[in-house]
Amino acid sequence: MRPDTWLLERWNRLGPRTRIAAAASVVIVLAGGSLAGYRQYHYMMHDNEFCLSCHLMTNAYDRFQRSAHNQLSCHTCHPAGPSTVWQLYATVFLNPTRVNKHAHVPNKTCASCHVRGDPAKWKIIATTAGHRVHLESTLPVLRDIQCVTCHSYSVHEFSPNKQTCLQAQCHPDARIRLGIMSSRDIYCTTCHNFTAEAPTLTYDSLGEPLSPKAQQCYSCHEMREALNNMEFTHDPHRGECGMCHNPHTQVSKREAAATCTSSRCHATWRESSFHIGVPNPEQCTRCHVPHSWKVEGRNCLRCHQNIAHDRGRARAAAGAVAPSGGTP
Repeated sequence: MRPDTWLLERWNRLGPRTRIAAAASVVIVLAGGSLAGYRQYHYMMHDNEFCLSCHLMTNAYDRFQRSAHNQLSCHTCHPAGPSTVWQLYATVFLNPTRVNKHAHVPNKTCASCHVRGDPAKWKIIATTAGHRVHLESTLPVLRDIQCVTCHSYSVHEFSPNKQTCLQAQCHPDARIRLGIMSSRDIYCTTCHNFTAEAPTLTYDSLGEPLSPKAQQCYSCHEMREALNNMEFTHDPHRGECGMCHNPHTQVSKREAAATCTSSRCHATWRESSFHIGVPNPEQCTRCHVPHSWKVEGRNCLRCHQNIAHDRGRARAAAGAVAPSGGTP
């Protein structure tokens, strides 16, 4: 006898009450199973506790809790898919010791909140100097750059750190080498004003965006002390410290003097009569006081120490030739 025929025959033998009880039992079992399945699905897909149940995620989750995204569920950025299934399988069966890169977060995921979700705020963000330089650049290495390239180097915290800029294919050699700054842990945006307003992708006098201005350098206590007497309003260089000082290539502050005669600054310095006979143009600061660029009279005596003695000799020589020259 076929199974369906056997079940139908048995069902027909049951009384009305038994049939109702059996049907109710089936409904209860199905409803309970459906509810349990839904709750399990919701737990796995929307409850961050499911991801946190893996001990490998503890550090990442702690960073996530410190971020501005801590009210989101993990699957808001990491939708379920093959990568999620593989990560679950690897965690259960391969017993890894650390979490490797396991999910790609495309720009459209970030845009769903940060662009379409708040267009007014995104308009402000998109016109900052740092974002324009990276998002609108024609450099091949920046083509189709992803948000998480910069904003998730510190995984799940989304707070850019020094390693964000120093990562491969970006600025791997942009380490600070100048003086005492080389021993300090200085984050890139301390000097480079990433959030400066840039309605258009403009370049400063150095031909580069984001070059540090005096206000960035002056934010350091030691710089305020060193530049205490500097009058920025009278600075002929418009207070752009980066024009002379490059902490990424220079080791000593004295190296700044070698930049004075560059093609973008004082390339025609020899045309000044005061510079005739000057043998070392890189020693501009011997006459020009750093950070004020004034030439004080006492600076002349650094070279012309015998000016009084030489003047007397010149007068004596003039007197000796006067009779034959016809000049008294």
